[in-house]
Amino acid sequence: MINMSNPCTEILEQRIIDDNSTQSICKQGNRIIVIEGICKGGKPLGELLLEIATDRINKKFY
Repeated sequence: MINMSNPCTEILEQRIIDDNSTQSICKQGNRIIVIEGICKGGKPLGELLLEIATDRINKKFY
């Protein structure tokens, strides 16, 4: 899901919460907000999936 209703000034983090939901942590002015969905201009979903898979693999071996 791409969230265009809440434009993010600065995307701090985008992540997959579970099989069906994503979340963006953004900075708007002097506030940090959490938005359900992926903000436009952020990382592609495939890149997020690769990062999560890499993190899980690294946790198993370290």
